[in-house]
Amino acid sequence: MPLSQWLWAIGSWAVIIGLIVWAYVHFSRKAAAARARIARLEQNGVKAPGVVLAVKDTGMSINDNPNIRITFRVTPENGQQFDTTTELIVSRLDVPREGEEYWVVYDPQDTTNFGFGDRISAQAATAAAADDPVTRLERAAQLRDRGVISAAEFETLKQKVLGS
Repeated sequence: MPLSQWLWAIGSWAVIIGLIVWAYVHFSRKAAAARARIARLEQNGVKAPGVVLAVKDTGMSINDNPNIRITFRVTPENGQQFDTTTELIVSRLDVPREGEEYWVVYDPQDTTNFGFGDRISAQAATAAAADDPVTRLERAAQLRDRGVISAAEFETLKQKVLGS
């Protein structure tokens, strides 16, 4: 075999090996970044109710399970709602629908880093709303306005709810 063919063959193998090394490094970095995001979420994550605002099929699927783009409106305890979006693969038998409520765990430093889990049942949503400080204050104010509790009792409840 002439030298030029040997050089061509060696060059081809060098390119192939280079591509394999590049792919390994590239995907290893992506996996490490994903592990770091998950670790931050496990360490700093805050659980809050979220409502599905939008679900769009990206047109891709793996094993007949669709890759979707999903947007949530998350309502933390402090009441400052925010919207966040991600792409993920979901079971074709359990695709989230607009309006459904889920528990969302998000990183307060980076609200684009989030995960969602179980659906919130109507009973659990009612219980969560009952624990909301604003709801508790509104209920106490209604009781005060109807004369069920005194102004002093209302102030005591208000201090208790606000944690002062």
